[in-house]
Amino acid sequence: MTPGPRRACYWSKPWVWDLRPAPGPHTAAVLLLPHGGGSAHSFTEWPRHFPDHVRVLAAQYPGRGARFGEPQAQSMDELWRPLMTAVETLDVPLIVFGNSLGALLGFELAWHLQEAGRPPAALCVSGAWAPHAREPGASYGDALWSEPALVAWLHEYGGMPPQVLDDPDLLEIVLDAIRADLRIVEGYRFGAQQRRLTCPITVLGGADDRLVNESTLKAWAERTQHTTDVHLLPGGHFYFLDHMPYVTGLVRALLPTPADETGKRAGH
Repeated sequence: MTPGPRRACYWSKPWVWDLRPAPGPHTAAVLLLPHGGGSAHSFTEWPRHFPDHVRVLAAQYPGRGARFGEPQAQSMDELWRPLMTAVETLDVPLIVFGNSLGALLGFELAWHLQEAGRPPAALCVSGAWAPHAREPGASYGDALWSEPALVAWLHEYGGMPPQVLDDPDLLEIVLDAIRADLRIVEGYRFGAQQRRLTCPITVLGGADDRLVNESTLKAWAERTQHTTDVHLLPGGHFYFLDHMPYVTGLVRALLPTPADETGKRAGH
């Protein structure tokens, strides 16, 4: 008899959702950070792209999914701090993947884990300018305030299923979350400190993305002392929806090999 799909559950309540609960042993973990307005449900297809010995985790921001009704986060600090508490006890190498808002959050999380002596093995960022490289004057404009403008913005840039955009009741539920997340990105400031990670950074973006251009993607190289690989794929801001095998393959390539783990145990 073929077993049914394993039901996702919270690994570290309420912030992190285990997309494929399994007893282990695990050799690594991947933490997935959603885009603005997204949730852990955005990544439900990801576990099938990874072997069972890799734990696949996704962040659940307040105000959506099972956390609907909770106040939305108002700043980047309100996101990275609880996530850091949730993952700092992991005893396997951690790969952080963030898309759009999640990419900036991923950098902040990676930096603070590094400062605490627990740096991630790698950071993979998608559809986001480097933290220090936002173009002057870049703004979401009226989409932050006017509901018609925000709906028009969603139609233009994608990332929201058509059945949501066409259903007034569903749309009303998600607009507050999207606007709150856009305000976090709008208010995010990298600061004057020249922070650099010690782990490699893999950068992905859409060749036709009008929100994030190639130069601001390449600027991620300035945020690490390690290597940076940049991949431009056909499509706009939500290009990855059409390139799931490629994107997950890049993340999978960042996982430590069995030889890496054997060497660490041998050398302690």
